Amino acid sequence: MPWGGTYQTTNPVQVVAGTYDVFYTVNQPGSSPTVTVPRNTSARIVTAASITTATPLAIDVTAVKVDRTFKVNGAVLTDTSINGYGGITLRAPATGDEVSWGGTYQPSYPVQVVAGSYDVYYEVTSPGSGAGGAITVPRNTNAFLRTATLTTPTPLPIDVTAVRVDRTFKVNGSILTDTSANGYGEINLRTLATGDEILWGYTYQATSPVQVIAGTYDVFYQMTSPGSGTGGVLTVPRNDNARIATGIALTTTTPVDLSVKSVKVDRYLKVNGGLVPDTSINGYGALLLEQPMLFDEVPWGSSYQASARVSVLTGTYDLFYELTQSGSGSGGAIVVPRNEHARVTCLELKAP
Repeated sequence: MPWGGTYQTTNPVQVVAGTYDVFYTVNQPGSSPTVTVPRNTSARIVTAASITTATPLAIDVTAVKVDRTFKVNGAVLTDTSINGYGGITLRAPATGDEVSWGGTYQPSYPVQVVAGSYDVYYEVTSPGSGAGGAITVPRNTNAFLRTATLTTPTPLPIDVTAVRVDRTFKVNGSILTDTSANGYGEINLRTLATGDEILWGYTYQATSPVQVIAGTYDVFYQMTSPGSGTGGVLTVPRNDNARIATGIALTTTTPVDLSVKSVKVDRYLKVNGGLVPDTSINGYGALLLEQPMLFDEVPWGSSYQASARVSVLTGTYDLFYELTQSGSGSGGAIVVPRNEHARVTCLELKAP
């Protein structure tokens, strides 16, 4: 419920008596060289105020104008074309409060905020060319850098350690470079806790060095194009969100070997012991291999198909069935189940 603007000395409002938190949101930051309103977008400035009488509530906010520095591997990166640049943000996760703290190319960016504790995040905007071997900003899209208590105007040093790291990618021991026959997918580094994600190239690329903030990451694979498999060649797995490495420490330039095992597996489906090939009479549904915790999913054909060979990463999957079209059941024929998302069984798919 709005309670007026900060420029209003008073703003009486009728409310249901009770206990409330009071939040502040900046509308316009102001240009005064002395005191301006804080830049916070959703700051809790009063907690559990008991509003049961007409006594005015005194709201006195402590704000601080605080600056910061930003360095990558000890260097200030001011050339937006060569070094690239990113944004720095202060956040209070409990309330969703967020304050922009300028761009990495800016050596100074004082900002007025409500005094308190904040998490500092970095997000790449432009990666930079790296011409002449220059340092570039990390490619991270939502990296947690540190927690900071901002209660005085003392500048906060933000020093980031970044590493340029490469990788290889093989399926069953082979590099799959033919995007038409083998197909291809993309590889991503992720930090699940923050949603940070960095594209680490595509499977057809033998090399894809990328600048990242040194730390621990999970590696995910996602198919982009399945490949024709002409001549019986290997194709990339059909997985659309598979975790292929967990907790890898990227702290040096040593390339990471990403070698995965894939298996091409077939299946058939029977309902009450009978095949259901007639889409009109029997109806039909879709079969899906899923790893629900990762939101990984692989289509495994339709119930009317007697065969549906698909290439997938080895591992444990749940098999799900989803109705696509119900059948008429003419002549007492079996019809496929009407379930919208039924778990059929758990499967362990291993290489032969």
